[in-house]
Amino acid sequence: MGELELALDLLADAKLLLENARHRSAVSRSYYAAYHACIALLESLGLKPGNFIGRDRRPPLKAGSMAL
Repeated sequence: MGELELALDLLADAKLLLENARHRSAVSRSYYAAYHACIALLESLGLKPGNFIGRDRRPPLKAGSMAL
């Protein structure tokens, strides 16, 4: 399963949890859905994020360097 598919799956879970008043769990699933969607975006731009920020010691992206 790719990052985008995982994000969509987690988002679907979040919607079900929200419908069943499981608010904390819905927020958690939403967070991870957003995280995996961001990873998918970065990978689509040719960037491969590490397991944590600063791992590869690259400077952070500059403002305006990513066209949306």
